[in-house]
Amino acid sequence: MALTNARLVEEIRRASQVKSEFLSTMSHELRTPLNAVLGYADMAGDPDASLDDRTGYLAQIRRAGARLLELVEHTLEIGRIESGHGEPDLERVWLPDLWATLRQTHTRLHLGGPVALDWAATAPDVTLRTDARKLTVAIRHLVDNALKFTDAGRVRVTATADDASVAVTVQDTGAGIRAEDHALIFEMFRQADGSETRRHGGTGLGLYLVRRFVHQLGGTVELDSAPGRGSCFTLRLPRTHTLRLARRAA
Repeated sequence: MALTNARLVEEIRRASQVKSEFLSTMSHELRTPLNAVLGYADMAGDPDASLDDRTGYLAQIRRAGARLLELVEHTLEIGRIESGHGEPDLERVWLPDLWATLRQTHTRLHLGGPVALDWAATAPDVTLRTDARKLTVAIRHLVDNALKFTDAGRVRVTATADDASVAVTVQDTGAGIRAEDHALIFEMFRQADGSETRRHGGTGLGLYLVRRFVHQLGGTVELDSAPGRGSCFTLRLPRTHTLRLARRAA
């Protein structure tokens, strides 16, 4: 009984800490883009502002609005998952097509960035029975996260396949993650740096969604990282469905 009570007390304490970090994170993530929208809207309304200035202000408003929309979409997605909805919509997905679309989109958006995005030109010639949207979201979040937390160097994205699985690897030259934080970063609303003075924004929802989506698709997410040597995330999906589909297609 004493051990059970001690565990309950610890769970309550931890839940309270997570709640406090969540409230701090959410207030920061909502306040920052909302202040940007209001501030740039006021500046755009200045009759003395030039056309070029107003164009720049509108671009900033659009960027802040997109950040708020992403936050809302993440929250709604998690709500669907936690309520038992949002099951995968399985379909046949040819990996090279999905890979080419992702590569083109990210390469175009990242033109001129301070970190080199080295996205492999090709992917294994396999067909998966998977949810294309959830797989796309998972890969996109891993790449976006790597770019956000890498100040210099490069982010390398590759895909490989063996007899058992298909693997997508996102490797960066960032600061790295302490071993004790490896599990924490996949929890809802958690970051390795949960303080209000953290250098990078984000709600801590991205990697949580990655793990939940990949598990729904029958796969795993592996992390190899340590401070000073960057991080390597590997999304691994079983290839059993691929082989069966290939035989039926043949």
